[in-house]
Amino acid sequence: MKRIQLLTVITALTAAVGAHAQVPSVTNYTFTTIDNPLGVKGTQLHGISGSNIVGNYYDASNGSHGFLYNGSTYTTIHPPSASLGTGMGGVSGDKIVGSYRDASNIAHGFVYSISTSAYTTFDHPLTIDLTAGTGICGTNIVGYFGYGHQGGEIGATGYNGFLYNGATFTTIDHPLGVNGTIALGIDGNDIVGYWGDAAGHNHGFLYNGPTFTTIDDPLGASDTIVNGISGNTIFGNYTDASGIPHGFVYSISTSAYTTFDRPLGVNGKGVAGISGDKIVGSYWDASGNAHGYLATPISDTATATATMVNGFVVAATISAPGCGYTNAPLVRFIGGGGSGAQAVAVVSNGVVMAVNLLNAGSGYTSTPLVVIDPPFIPNPVLDIAPMSFLVFSNLTLGGVYQLQQLMGWYWSNQPVSFTATNTLYTQMVAGVADNGDYRLALNPVPTQAFATAQVVNGFVVGATVTSGGSGYVTSPGVTTVGGGGTNAAAISHISGGVMTSITITDAGIGYTNAPTLRIAPPPAAAVSPTVLPVMRMDSANLAPYDNYQIQFNSDLSGIWGNWNGGLFSPTAVTSSQYLFITNGVGFFRLQFVP
Repeated sequence: MKRIQLLTVITALTAAVGAHAQVPSVTNYTFTTIDNPLGVKGTQLHGISGSNIVGNYYDASNGSHGFLYNGSTYTTIHPPSASLGTGMGGVSGDKIVGSYRDASNIAHGFVYSISTSAYTTFDHPLTIDLTAGTGICGTNIVGYFGYGHQGGEIGATGYNGFLYNGATFTTIDHPLGVNGTIALGIDGNDIVGYWGDAAGHNHGFLYNGPTFTTIDDPLGASDTIVNGISGNTIFGNYTDASGIPHGFVYSISTSAYTTFDRPLGVNGKGVAGISGDKIVGSYWDASGNAHGYLATPISDTATATATMVNGFVVAATISAPGCGYTNAPLVRFIGGGGSGAQAVAVVSNGVVMAVNLLNAGSGYTSTPLVVIDPPFIPNPVLDIAPMSFLVFSNLTLGGVYQLQQLMGWYWSNQPVSFTATNTLYTQMVAGVADNGDYRLALNPVPTQAFATAQVVNGFVVGATVTSGGSGYVTSPGVTTVGGGGTNAAAISHISGGVMTSITITDAGIGYTNAPTLRIAPPPAAAVSPTVLPVMRMDSANLAPYDNYQIQFNSDLSGIWGNWNGGLFSPTAVTSSQYLFITNGVGFFRLQFVP
């Protein structure tokens, strides 16, 4: 059977935040300084994806080096040809994007795979000496190209932005950017960055394909730089009238700007990345030294219990007030068999002081659960895993079956055994499978024989049976695989359905280690399945009992659509959904539904 082509996915795509979510406030976060121990001249952070943080550290000679920090270990990111420094751009799942300068001072873009430690260089075909990768989402990369003599990315002058899908470069130039355009971040089909006007000021932008939207923080007296986007949230830094940079977070849905400053950043600060409810950036202390920071939310969800009398909800009592609230959260009553109960929360000094009933509802047969929304709705994180749904038919009623998986050349028992009470049986298994990878074997289930080879001076001179197996009707074939040599051959012998010995008929030659002896499997009465491809969607950072929608897009430049059956309401902060897929290629994301 032809294998189903797996869907390409965005594995850590954060979701759009709905109307009653709040823009992060710096007072709701605790800050942890992140300084690479090799960065004697400073550390700056440029992105975060899950637990992976990327940035740059500066050595005693002010040389720039990239690094990856996973929460415990710093790993230097240094492309082989990076003679004159490395600049980090962003991280998305397993991939890191950035740029480096070679011995001729030519800047090249690169992609680094965390899992394989492999570097891939890319260069814009129109550039002379500068290509920089600055943001990545799935297989799409954004950045800028131009003449590299400016030696940095302080102003947009002389640069052009680009979108690169691994094969084609698309130039991104703001129509008002007479002094250049720089693309810095991407999420789905939304691209952000900044452009330079005729007066030498920089302005942020959001570009969704056909339309540019200017993002200028009202407190930015001279410049607004947009560093990235995560779902509904845009982030970056602006420069005030005194020339001091400040971090900011902007909500697309509410058009609200919130200054986000690391308290120790007396000489400047900025926001460089958001993943879920975590924020990373950089700040400059009183001595002008650069430091990275990780901001994690200080929040605790309030809880309450309901009182039910004669089918009516008559009260809701606070059991934990929570913390970190900046406005009244939504209150809902879940379950209990009735309907119509309504309440509002009363917030003071960041905590929920009371829950006031507006409607007692009716028809409750048991006490409903009181659900109070968290202080802010975090951006959910989506991960995926391929699965296979096995459908076995025409089973023998009363027969005892054993699920087996083909392990290359032999069948291995899986921890599923049952007596058939129906002619149909289904089983979900991990990974991508076809109909030849699994079977249901009817008892008595035969077992596989195994043996090891003996090599002397490059010749296979013997074999030892380590397990004789069972259920053999004729002597199984023996094949030698590996070991560095050639031409060894052997035959097996059975007695009572068990393989008892192996005779070497040709010793072969040139074996440097023992080859594998592959013994043919015994015959079995077995049923093969029909296989349906499934994608398991693992969601985290969820608000229990709120609604979330899985969406699909076959092309990131297209329109996202709701996946049929992808709407769910989790009962915990994590959830797994199983979606049947068809042959195709595309992208998934998770969206919060207010």
